[in-house]
Amino acid sequence: MNNYWFFEPLDKLVVTTYNKTMKQILTLLSASIFLLTGCSVPKNPEIVFGKKCLENGDQISYSWVWIQDKTLGTKPSQEACDQLPVKE
Repeated sequence: MNNYWFFEPLDKLVVTTYNKTMKQILTLLSASIFLLTGCSVPKNPEIVFGKKCLENGDQISYSWVWIQDKTLGTKPSQEACDQLPVKE
């Protein structure tokens, strides 16, 4: 018989908590990798914050965070957001 019989429930709790934490970390890591597989970083990256819009023909794209190439010819701007339809 183990001399430390009162530690046995505590050991099971610690192992269970550790396994649950590791499972959460692995799930988060797997989801992050899955979500970032379609992303590509430009050669000369620049991060722009704030609502900006980019016109591409008759389409307007907008975002609050842009990761773009510094040498890009057309850059997102706030002026392009004036052409977005107003929500009622």
